[in-house]
Amino acid sequence: LLLLVLAAVNCYIFEEQLLTPMLWISIIADDADVEIIDIKEILDEEEERQANLLSAIHDSAKLTEDVDSDAIRSAALNGEDSEHMQWDTTQLDQLKPYTLFDIMREAENWETAFAIILYNPQRDKFIGLYSEELKWKSSCKKLRGVMPIFVNMLRRAFPDRFQGSKSHEFAVAIASGDSPGVKFSRLPHTDGVAPVLQFGSVFRDSNLYPNMIGMPMFGEHLNCFA
Repeated sequence: LLLLVLAAVNCYIFEEQLLTPMLWISIIADDADVEIIDIKEILDEEEERQANLLSAIHDSAKLTEDVDSDAIRSAALNGEDSEHMQWDTTQLDQLKPYTLFDIMREAENWETAFAIILYNPQRDKFIGLYSEELKWKSSCKKLRGVMPIFVNMLRRAFPDRFQGSKSHEFAVAIASGDSPGVKFSRLPHTDGVAPVLQFGSVFRDSNLYPNMIGMPMFGEHLNCFA
């Protein structure tokens, strides 16, 4: 899935300067051991957010089939090429080239747990950028944990793409949390250009945020995937 996502993300070379009304905190995403000082007291409001999310969005979609059904389990064990084992690339097919400013505009739709991963060729480092205007909640711990794992995946999957000063810049938006940390007042968000890789649950109705792409949840899911 990661290969499909990155292959579909045709990112332009960013020649623009990093100018935005928001102030961004810089995190060295390559270093898993770096100590990050929280800019705000971490608030454990995940349960409240989930309750608000369920009450704000009408859940009308139904699962077509239990993922634990005998048919799907048997097909997986036997290596059968069934309709259940086909990747849904609809979102990936809709991705378009984007700029760094397109990514920054996505931040306006989020309340928390949204960051930009930026590759700096001169330093051969991935930098995580987190806006000071976004709240720092418990889900940000997961976002911080995603960064080094995701960066390691990028380096391993695309070693020729990230070769220091001879490589081009690269940027992608990521988010994390048990539920998307978006502002309910900004939904549906249908005019986004830059993809947002959400490491966690996404909306069942993809029309609420078409450029949000579901990724493995932080923890055992992401560790296993990586």
